[in-house]
Formats: sequence, C-alpha cells, structure tokens
Amino acid sequence: MHDIKYIRDNFDDSYHESSAIKRDLRVPIFGELPFIDRLEEFKSGKNYYENLNNLYKNRKFEKYKKALINIFNFINILEKDNNISSICFSSIERNSGSSTMLIFLGKLLSEIGKKVLIIDANFRKPTINIGLGLDNSLGLENVLKDNKLNWQNYIKESPDNKNLFVISSGQNQEDHIKIFSSKTFVGLLQDIKSSGEFDFIIIDSPNLKDSPETFSLATIADGIALLVPLDNVSRKNVTEFISKLVTKNIRVLGIVSSKINSRIKNEKFKNNNSIFS
Repeated sequence: MHDIKYIRDNFDDSYHESSAIKRDLRVPIFGELPFIDRLEEFKSGKNYYENLNNLYKNRKFEKYKKALINIFNFINILEKDNNISSICFSSIERNSGSSTMLIFLGKLLSEIGKKVLIIDANFRKPTINIGLGLDNSLGLENVLKDNKLNWQNYIKESPDNKNLFVISSGQNQEDHIKIFSSKTFVGLLQDIKSSGEFDFIIIDSPNLKDSPETFSLATIADGIALLVPLDNVSRKNVTEFISKLVTKNIRVLGIVSSKINSRIKNEKFKNNNSIFS
C-alpha cells in the first residue's frame, strides 16, 4: 500500500491536494467537498430523488454541508464585490458530480433564505429535474423557442425547498452550440438577471472536454466555476482547459475540489498504470 502511495504521489499526473491547484493555476479554491460513502450507489438507484433527499437530511452529511457553506461564502463575496449573480458550473471531464453538487448547493442556499434559480443547460445529460423530483417535459429548450421569452411560464419550484427554482432542460434539444451562442439565450439570461427575482442564477453545464457549448455558456454568464475531483483528473487537462477559458476571455471564478474514496482511487491507479500490470 505504501508503494502504491509513493508511486501515485510521485508519478501520477493528477492533483492530490487543493493547495497544489491554487499554487499552479492561481485560481481561488471555493471549497473542498469530502468523500460521501455510498453516494454513487444513491445516484445510480431507481429512487434518485428520494435518495438524495434522505442523504441531505442525514447527520453524516453535515461535513459536506459545511463545504457547501464555504462555496456560498465565496459566491456571496463575488456577488457583493463584483456584482456577479450568474455562474456557470462545469467540470473538466464527465461524471465528476457537478450536477449532484449543484442540487445540494441549491438546497442549502434556499435554506439560508436565498432565492435561487438553477438553469439546466446540460442537454447531453439532464439531471437537475430528476434530483429535485421535477417534470422535464417543458424547459429551457421550449423557452428559447418562445418568441416572447416568457421564461416565467417554464419555471418550476422544488417541492421540498422553498426559494429553489429550476428551468429544466426540456426535451428534443437541437444543435447545442448554436442554441447557446444565439442572441436568444443571451437575451434570456439578461432578462432573468434584470428582473431581480433571484439572488443567484446557477447554470448547470456539461463538461468542457466533450462539450464546446460550455464555452459559449460561460461567456454569457458572469463567469465559470469548475469542479475538479482530486486524484482523478490529469494536471495536463486541468491546465489546458483553464488556459482555453482564459484565452477566450472567460472569467474563471474559482475551483471546487472533491475527494474520492482512497480505496477506489488506489484501485484505479493500479488498473491504469503499467507498473502494476
């Protein structure tokens, strides 16, 4: 086990500590999410909505909530000091857990009295409506086809969280890049912001590696925040995509790091590294 740790720490091309990300990239760290036992089991189960609700209410979740409060504190400072109210959340690679984190963050913000709107712009894998027990027959795709942009007609309120609202993705989505680079989406976000109805507008976006439309989304929002799982994403990819964002004049507001089970990450390292094969 010690040999695995030594090789992993010295030869594995991934970040192991949040401080290393901050040092190398000079990007603020919003917070570090702790590992949650059985989270993947909860997410993959048939009762995803009920599972997440029960997990959120569990005493063992308190440590995760504290990390969410740290994220809120950073966002709150950004809103007060820089007038930032719309944030695009994404990840470098798929299956990083950013959508699940946003569901929990939305619940927490609503509990402390903030009025929050989550826009599910992850047309590739819509999750927000499932995690909050909401219908997805009408959503963002329909808003953008509505010439009058009556977005108020498509907003759904969380059945369990007062002050938490969602515009789900909707169905039959077309060209993702075309949709999110259109003047229609720009006008939609501006209209929602100018309404003053929400304290925070959070946009759930697909990962940067597979989804060029996320760059368009981040350009339209006030900035982007990234979820980076420690020990699971290469430094090269993190550096490369943050550089791309900066090159496109997209404001990288900060990074949320997350931990995975030490047993899982050691097994992953053994399976993927030729030294152990």
